[in-house]
Amino acid sequence: MVPNTKDFESKILELFRDEESKGHKFVDITSVDFHRMVGGYPPAKGETVRMTTCFKVMYKMRKSKDKVLYEPPSGKGVKLAIRYRLPR
Repeated sequence: MVPNTKDFESKILELFRDEESKGHKFVDITSVDFHRMVGGYPPAKGETVRMTTCFKVMYKMRKSKDKVLYEPPSGKGVKLAIRYRLPR
């Protein structure tokens, strides 16, 4: 399965709902773990990784109250980590 933007968006919204329902005040998401949750990472032979799509969705879902915990120098990388404040 090669995930697309909609797959990443749906999964991050699901994560927000799940963590909110548990009463959590925030959820920390790293790009590599998030991509694994959605699927397609590491890519199967012959498939391409969708890490760029993963980054775009993570940044797109960020609000002013959220905090970047780690940002690679390029702004992209498997260690990108964002703390999303809840509730959304």
